Amino acid sequence: MPARAGRGWNAVRQPLRKAKRICAARCSKCSRTGSGFAVLKQFTNYLEGAGSYAGLALSGNVLYGTTGQGGGPGHGTVFKINTDGTGYNLLKKFNDSDGADPETALTLSGSTIFGTTSLGGTSGYGTVFKLNTDGTGFVVVLKHFSAPDPVAYTNSGGAVPFGSLTLSSNLLYGTTSEGGNSAGGTIFKMNTDGTSFTVLKEFNLSDGALAYAALTLSGSVLYGTTAEGGSAGNGTVFKINTDGSGFEVLKEFSATSASDTYTNSDGAFPCGSLVLSSNVLYGTTYGGGSSGAGTVFAINTNGLGFALLKDFSNADGALPFAGLTLSSNVLYGTTAGGASDYGSVFKLNTDGASFTLIKEFGYSDGREPLGSLALSSNVLYGATWAGGSGDRGTLFKLNTDGTGYTPCSKNSPRLVRVTLTPIITVLFLMPR
Repeated sequence: MPARAGRGWNAVRQPLRKAKRICAARCSKCSRTGSGFAVLKQFTNYLEGAGSYAGLALSGNVLYGTTGQGGGPGHGTVFKINTDGTGYNLLKKFNDSDGADPETALTLSGSTIFGTTSLGGTSGYGTVFKLNTDGTGFVVVLKHFSAPDPVAYTNSGGAVPFGSLTLSSNLLYGTTSEGGNSAGGTIFKMNTDGTSFTVLKEFNLSDGALAYAALTLSGSVLYGTTAEGGSAGNGTVFKINTDGSGFEVLKEFSATSASDTYTNSDGAFPCGSLVLSSNVLYGTTYGGGSSGAGTVFAINTNGLGFALLKDFSNADGALPFAGLTLSSNVLYGTTAGGASDYGSVFKLNTDGASFTLIKEFGYSDGREPLGSLALSSNVLYGATWAGGSGDRGTLFKLNTDGTGYTPCSKNSPRLVRVTLTPIITVLFLMPR
């Protein structure tokens, strides 16, 4: 995981993109197609948006999403598009003063959209906003996150919100990746009209840090992950009551190897949100596992019964950044890497059986899907942050059955560590 530096992920984005392009250029471009795969949108015009980091929100036959860049001022957009690829329309172009770099999925409630920007606003450290599904009624005054101390990175309310918002009645729940009294980020709640902002939890590093993901609500309990923190510093799974009481760490991911492979027995750096079925939580880790390529795991809501459902081996996918999508007893997800280093879509049963690669991206149809998938009937919808004809990302759909998919034969790549600055390190897949 990249270390925090300055203004969070934004401080590492440009060197990260450069390094990823170098690595991607060295990998082969093998086309792999699942059943029913179709590109709905190629982001080729920067004014239309570029770099969709998040998943898509579905309502009827309309998909809503964000791009972290582009859109005239260049600070990202909110868009909608029909599920057949027609009707692409920009609903909002951020201008920095009202937000910048929206990198999370949107939350829908009737004709109202709620979301966050990771940067921008009056202090430059993110906002909570709402707007109507037709693009009118934009309101950013729901929340402007204040600037942390320039040395300690602490503040009173959190900063740099990456996770999507969780809606319950007239309350929004969310997380910030930085700020708070220990600089580990926060959990917050607020009314949908922007009033009564309350910090429920300030992470202190030992119990978690860098909450990138949305919260999962069940009754009066919120479940979530932190990408760092815990006893080994490799992330946690936690729960907390909606009134801020009862915080408990359910899982601390173990230390990784001292080598550059970042291997361990249970995974490391959970960046995605959790999905809940009965009393079982399902999630992913971006790294760790026997190959250092990430994992899919299950854990009971009481913290017992932790199990690895999938230990990625690079050849069958690597670096799952996003959370999972659950339908009956089947989990669907994405990886940012894999055999071609361009990412994949996969499915597996909730007991870990029947793992299947539905799609491996080939650059021309997108690369590195970082968001969760939206599911309607037997069709999955998603986004890639790069690739496509303009290397600015794509929107896609594909069937859940994966029939007609034929993988290409190639050697498994190796996972390597690239140091961009003395405090910024990232993982990449490179061909052997």
